Amino acid sequence: MRVCSIYFLLMVFAFPVLHAQSAEKSEKLLHELSESGFLQRYKQYKMEAEKHVALMKLKRGACSDEQKIEMEFAYKETQEAFHSFLYSVRNDLLDAKMRRHIKKDTELYVENKLLELDEIYQEYYLKKFHPIYLQVCHPEIASRRTIDPSLMVPMIVSMLPAITGVFTKLADFFDDNRQDKLEVFKQLLEEEWVQPHLFRDWEQI
Repeated sequence: MRVCSIYFLLMVFAFPVLHAQSAEKSEKLLHELSESGFLQRYKQYKMEAEKHVALMKLKRGACSDEQKIEMEFAYKETQEAFHSFLYSVRNDLLDAKMRRHIKKDTELYVENKLLELDEIYQEYYLKKFHPIYLQVCHPEIASRRTIDPSLMVPMIVSMLPAITGVFTKLADFFDDNRQDKLEVFKQLLEEEWVQPHLFRDWEQI
């Protein structure tokens, strides 16, 4: 009975330490993920979209009601598509089966996700949102097919080594399947990686 009591007390005192260590490790991994360049494209696309919404709003007085509705709808479609991408990465990291897949061929996973991000940019931002922005803010060039020259991003091949290394560490982090680590990381992933990188709502810009 006394042995059980001692063991219980040890666990009570050890848990905060283990929790803190797990949180510290999770923080470090999330920082490495953010600094690896994986979100470099995403953040650039987000910045440009929000900037163009602000510029369009400055010209709302010169817009028709139809254009105003089109602008807001196109932005929200773009916002939702980018959010789906961010949540898909989060869900992959939290899913044991997907983590095994990531670990098996990390470079392929990272490359596919970066390509997916660029496809979202092409499909939603360039084809739907950007043309309306041009119609409102630059009608003189709206008929041309343009890609915003400020969106200069590095080639995927130059980004792969650093990003692949981080995703390998993330997969290894969950190898022991400890639920406490998973819960700590899940909370931090949501608070420090997902939420800060969500596109601002139309009304907030």
